[in-house]
Amino acid sequence: MDHLSDEEISKLVPPQFGTRSVAETCTRRAVLEVDQDNLITHLDETLAGILSVAHPSSDVIGLTIDAFADAVEQSTDAFEKFISLVIRHCAHDKNESTELAVEDSRVLNVEYVPLRVGEAIVRRMWLVRDDTARIVELERIRFQAAVLSQVSDAVLTVDANMAISYWNKGAEELTGQKASEVIGLGPEEVFQFRFPSPGDEHTAWKALGEGGAWSGELIINTSNSDRERYVATNAKILRDDAGDFTGLLAVVRDETERREMEDKLIHHAYHDLLTGLPNRMMLLRTLDGLTSNIENIEPTYALLFLDLDRFKMVNDSLGHHAGDAMLKTLAVRLKDCIRGHDIVARLGGDEFAILLTEVEGTEGATEVADRIMASMEEPFIIEGMEIFTAASIGIVFGDVHYDLAEDILRDADTAMYQAKRAGRSCYAVFDQTQQMHASAMFQLETDLRRAIERDELRVHYQPIVDIQRGTLTGFEALLRWHHSHRGLIAPGQFLPVAEETGLIVDLDRWLWRTAVLQLADWRTRFGEELGLTISVNCSNRSFHRPDMNNYIKDILDEAGLPASAFTMEVTEGVVIDDTETAVKELESLREMGIRVSLDDFGTGYASLSVLHSLPIDLLKIDRSFVKRMDRRADGTQLIQTVIEMGQTLGMKCVAEGIEIRRQLEQLQEMNCVYGQGYLFSKPLDADLTGALIGRR
Repeated sequence: MDHLSDEEISKLVPPQFGTRSVAETCTRRAVLEVDQDNLITHLDETLAGILSVAHPSSDVIGLTIDAFADAVEQSTDAFEKFISLVIRHCAHDKNESTELAVEDSRVLNVEYVPLRVGEAIVRRMWLVRDDTARIVELERIRFQAAVLSQVSDAVLTVDANMAISYWNKGAEELTGQKASEVIGLGPEEVFQFRFPSPGDEHTAWKALGEGGAWSGELIINTSNSDRERYVATNAKILRDDAGDFTGLLAVVRDETERREMEDKLIHHAYHDLLTGLPNRMMLLRTLDGLTSNIENIEPTYALLFLDLDRFKMVNDSLGHHAGDAMLKTLAVRLKDCIRGHDIVARLGGDEFAILLTEVEGTEGATEVADRIMASMEEPFIIEGMEIFTAASIGIVFGDVHYDLAEDILRDADTAMYQAKRAGRSCYAVFDQTQQMHASAMFQLETDLRRAIERDELRVHYQPIVDIQRGTLTGFEALLRWHHSHRGLIAPGQFLPVAEETGLIVDLDRWLWRTAVLQLADWRTRFGEELGLTISVNCSNRSFHRPDMNNYIKDILDEAGLPASAFTMEVTEGVVIDDTETAVKELESLREMGIRVSLDDFGTGYASLSVLHSLPIDLLKIDRSFVKRMDRRADGTQLIQTVIEMGQTLGMKCVAEGIEIRRQLEQLQEMNCVYGQGYLFSKPLDADLTGALIGRR
């Protein structure tokens, strides 16, 4: 076929295939066009940018492809691959779309379009576009789709017509319906949902309308389950660049099992596992509501505190399984003695509480107490055996003066112990005006006797520091009592009672063993090379017990500790009453390898006269002297004298109550060896003490 002129070609080629039309309609594409002789007839300037070359300075119209390549001064990987592709295309006449991977991790899309008139090719065009961003976006979309398909949460979208347009695997598992079954349907055709509360629906649509997003809970019914399911839902309105509504995205998580587990945990938290009754926490919560009496109306409730008499004997003789069976039977009997709106709670052990609401006078509570007493007259049948027992009951009536639930329980407990003292198997009504110091002390003694059994005792540890070297050397173990009803009781309150009643021996030995075992644990965890020691106090009664040394040896052997890790602290009163006997006892301790410390030195009258005869390793300077150092010159002089005297007698001094740096600096100047006090640390429980050791 003869060559056609440009004018003839322009008449024969439809307008949509014209060079200018193509260049204008193919957005973001650069165009290279050659004629039937493969001479360049059109070249976009943007092509040079896509191919990462400088545009030829001379006009390339009318040049061949090879000449065009020569006109480019500095070739690039993209340019060379493009030219090679063009030359290959010129050799055949088929449309082709090619992706070129070029330098800088780019991808170019090159579409080859031969234009024909009849059978003749009259123009060849190459439409070039940098497809890197599009391909990256496609990969991102594919990745997101792959991720969403594996997400356990249900993810779905609806379009502008509220028809489901996306449905991931999580949605399939939640509803039991495949994506192919639900695409194009409305959500209400797939599952029914409702809001937990009537006002929630208005809140949700308002949040979506005003903020474009909502998070909350829905209750749904699905075809694969016959029960309602609670789902946490996050919904977001979808809009296009123009801000027009295009659909809605929802991410849904099935919370049913978590809610059920939470409900079980809450139930267990507020109920006794053995009897199923409300527990102490639930009772206190209910009492808190009753004490929140903002109208100051006289309350009409009463609390009964019940404790079984001789229950320990049942446990010890028949075993805990028999005791548990007895408690469960008692729980049933107590519920039979009250009205439907009253509450029976198990506080722990053999202690129960009965909360009576809307009580009419004193008789309303005492009648219930009488019914309980009558029910206790019937034997408990445990494993075919009849067991008889009784109970002591304390009664307290609601009062506007009660602000704390613990106070009500405390007074009911006090009344219960009054009933026990009255001869057991009876009840007593709490009367605030009859409280006396002797009664309080007796109560304290009773509780103290059960403190170890109830696991109410705690040990706190105060660091002892070598103040010359700044190193931790050990701890003083201090006894603390956290009463189950009254909270923390100061040592000054219960130790004198324990000393008077003889309970102090049991308390001392419990403290010694607990502290020794704890020290052994620390030395294992943090290294024997730290050389940590433990100091414990010894009461007068414990000091004079003939088996004291054997007991200490036994607990040291049990813990695997050397005797040198144990320091026994005794007060001046212990050694001054019978100095000769005390010296023998102290010498026997030192022969075992135990260090002896004289506590609160300087507070007695005969300290200086007998000090030289005592086999003592350490002198503890009382905190009262340390506190007076900055206030009185003679206070500083007295401490200096004690330290020098101790050095003369081969004793090292421990200063108590160091609270400020000035005191520490003065004691360092006096060559005091050890110190303890709030400047270093207050007494800490075992966990915090372990953390303190770890930091050092």
